[in-house]
Amino acid sequence: MMTDELKTQIRQARDILRAGGIILYPTDTIWGIGCDATNEDAVRRIYALKRRDDSKSMLVLLDDPGKIASYADVPDIALDLIDVADKPTTIIYPNARRLAPSLIADDGTIGIRITRETFTSALLHSLNRPLGAPAAHRTPGARAPGAEPPADPTAPPPSDSGISPI
Repeated sequence: MMTDELKTQIRQARDILRAGGIILYPTDTIWGIGCDATNEDAVRRIYALKRRDDSKSMLVLLDDPGKIASYADVPDIALDLIDVADKPTTIIYPNARRLAPSLIADDGTIGIRITRETFTSALLHSLNRPLGAPAAHRTPGARAPGAEPPADPTAPPPSDSGISPI
């Protein structure tokens, strides 16, 4: 049973996502940064925050296997794999559609995972859209497009990097 506080957090997160914002939230594997996977501007904000090239697509989370067909072709075996998986499993699907273009790999595929984590499942149900879902850490060795490499590659990022302590 969901507490009133959890319901409030889900509504707040949903409203942020619908407005094109990004959130930090618990997934079924790690903490993730999330955005509405159908909103290109929100997806690009995550790529910029992570200093990640958009050629490295991020996975998409859904709350129900029945929703996958709205976003990609679903081979029969994929649903069988989801049914028997006892751990979070991301499957690469062909012919991705109805997602932010920068999420879709050059070959037209998209990685989709069905989450079973309580908060994320409830959020996805309320949002009724998929989440773009990279891990909440910076991409190793990445830098913002056009940025000069640091003088010392082992130096920490500058304090104005846009990532605040939590």
